Amino acid sequence: MNKLYLLLILLISQSIYAQNDKAVTNEFIITGKVKTERTVTLSDLRHFPAISINDINTSCTPKKEERTKSVKAVLLKNVLDSVRFDYVEKRDLGHYYFLFVSADDYKIVFSFNE
Repeated sequence: MNKLYLLLILLISQSIYAQNDKAVTNEFIITGKVKTERTVTLSDLRHFPAISINDINTSCTPKKEERTKSVKAVLLKNVLDSVRFDYVEKRDLGHYYFLFVSADDYKIVFSFNE
């Protein structure tokens, strides 16, 4: 009987600490100080020029390197150039920053000039 309780407690505790499944996203939305909000889908990204990045570390930890020989990507600058921002002078874009929020709530900030 004690083994049954122990097994039950282990199963419940494992489900509590298990990682939540997040939905896969196929688009992102550009909002804020723009003339019109824009939703960019994966099919939209195919219309932008792709670049090839060779020999890149794809690991999330510096202790373990996972090398990929080649990755194709679209420059964020090219995507942002297709958006009409709400500014008075072109130099005002230097005061803009971008907050990127992923599906798992990871956040990163970039300025327009980066």
